[in-house]
Amino acid sequence: MLPLSDASVLVRRGDVPSTVLDDDLVMLDPLTGQYFSLNPVAAALWARLERPVPVGTLIAGLLEAYDGDPAIIAGETRAALTRLVDLGLLLVQPEQAE
Repeated sequence: MLPLSDASVLVRRGDVPSTVLDDDLVMLDPLTGQYFSLNPVAAALWARLERPVPVGTLIAGLLEAYDGDPAIIAGETRAALTRLVDLGLLLVQPEQAE
């Protein structure tokens, strides 16, 4: 997969059921039968992806919500998003021409 740009628009797949278990979000991919567990920060990221959102907007929102080094937050967010795309849990929508 190509690296995600700030303009890449992501949305979670609508057919992935999830539930909170302890502090984690547990999800089931009905296509593969695999279960996934997201920690509270990754679960907050997942919640922001209910509707299509550009990666840059998503990262900006997390920078406002969490204290920390902006480069680390952005890098870890991109890594998590890339992993979720690679797993097929997030969809990349075509970028709109401006």
